[in-house]
Amino acid sequence: MTVGSQVTGISPLSGSVLGGTLVTIDGVNFSDDKYDNPVKVGNNWCLVQTTSVDQITCRVMETYTDEISTALVLTFLGTSEEAENLVSNTFEFSEPLTEITAISNAFDADTNTQVITLEGTGFGDDTSAIEFFVDGIAQTILSAADTTATVTITAMLDETSSDV
Repeated sequence: MTVGSQVTGISPLSGSVLGGTLVTIDGVNFSDDKYDNPVKVGNNWCLVQTTSVDQITCRVMETYTDEISTALVLTFLGTSEEAENLVSNTFEFSEPLTEITAISNAFDADTNTQVITLEGTGFGDDTSAIEFFVDGIAQTILSAADTTATVTITAMLDETSSDV
């Protein structure tokens, strides 16, 4: 009898050299405890967001580099061994597709919320394709255009947060 885990799919296999990419790993015999299946992309931890017996989602941590390179996606088991890869696990770090050149905030008296305005390039106009986090908490995207995006701050740990 052979007991082990296998990786049957990894998507996407490319993302920003800055980190932040949400990676989905499909497979067999994963744990439903998110601490049992840590994931690394090269030397960078991929923070597990969700896990089940057949799928893990994780977000690549900040890389602290601007070097374009490739790295292996490694899925570990609770016993510290690696899951067998049945598919390519080579991840390509690439230049970011979006650039933020300015950020500002204003209080919206009508909704009693803080609204962040991002300026730059490459945002697109699909609000569902933009993710903005403060303290690891997803915020609400109000609008998007190629050069601007607006975000409502819905929750954060405290007023001195710098984890954006």
